[in-house]
Amino acid sequence: MLDLECDALIVEMFEHFLKSVRDYHLDSVFPSMGSIMVLVIEESEEIPVEMLKPLLARDGYHG
Repeated sequence: MLDLECDALIVEMFEHFLKSVRDYHLDSVFPSMGSIMVLVIEESEEIPVEMLKPLLARDGYHG
């Protein structure tokens, strides 16, 4: 997605991850989603603000 410059799709993926995690999910779900998001950010040459907004808007982990 980074190679194709699909920043909007990445933002959508981040938002979906953060909106869909629930207390009843396996303990591995949230760390796995976090790992994916971290890898995407680390691989980005420039990190668009739009990509960070879902993470910054998150009101804390409730899992």
